Amino acid sequence: MRLFNVLAVAFGLCLLAIAMVCCVGERFTQENQTVLQALVGGVADVSGVTTLYMGMTGRDLATSYHHGLSDSQQRPLVTVGAIWFLAILLFLCVAVRVGLITLRGPHHPTKKKEEIRQSPKKQKTAMKKGTPGTKKGAS
Repeated sequence: MRLFNVLAVAFGLCLLAIAMVCCVGERFTQENQTVLQALVGGVADVSGVTTLYMGMTGRDLATSYHHGLSDSQQRPLVTVGAIWFLAILLFLCVAVRVGLITLRGPHHPTKKKEEIRQSPKKQKTAMKKGTPGTKKGAS
């Protein structure tokens, strides 16, 4: 199961990287933007921030170009941009969680080693004597 999670996250991160490279390339070659504008715009395009910003202001985030959108055209962009941004954020949170679980291993709470090693007879005698860590000794 852990291998499947790691592969799924790796596949998703590869798709995000490919999409970002495509967005940066399109902005740089077809829209004649500078390298910095293309990088900022490409990252913002993939994360949904460009769509959200364009829906709120009617301008492109990287170039500040005004698209001349009406209010009825801007409203759906805000919704789509917010949903896209939250989806990417959720994916990145899952990716970080899977990465942390993979690096340190799953957390399995267990009983104390002393409690596991003691047989039931020893536990009863320890409770009668009132040793620390037992119900009688802890009170």
